[in-house]
Amino acid sequence: MKQASKGFTLIELMIVVAVVGLLAAIAYPSYMNYVRKSHRAEIAQLLVEAAQGMERYYSRAGQYTVKEGVTDYQVPAGNAWYNVAINREPQAFTITATPANNTLMANDVCGTFTIDQAGRRNNPVLAAGVTVAYCWGR
Repeated sequence: MKQASKGFTLIELMIVVAVVGLLAAIAYPSYMNYVRKSHRAEIAQLLVEAAQGMERYYSRAGQYTVKEGVTDYQVPAGNAWYNVAINREPQAFTITATPANNTLMANDVCGTFTIDQAGRRNNPVLAAGVTVAYCWGR
């Protein structure tokens, strides 16, 4: 009498590999979109907080440019995904977050983020069909 073998056949193993591959092909792009969305939310929050810091500085100094005797507000340099820079004028400022090179965000649909003294949020270069509200999470 023959005893039944205990194990998987090659066909069964290939079916499992195909199912896992199919699930990964569907799940990975969706996961990466959520990761990009979280990085966009992080930089949007950082820019809003930096703009608030600039407004606090303006209330003490009466201008956005550095004034002697008033402790300056240092805008954060950014994070691993974006580089942040500020352009100051006496009565205006623009804070810009540019995607860092060779990162996940380098080719993101939202591109560069900007905010100014009036609270205007913008993304100068957007992919087709993408809105500023989508990029800023509003």
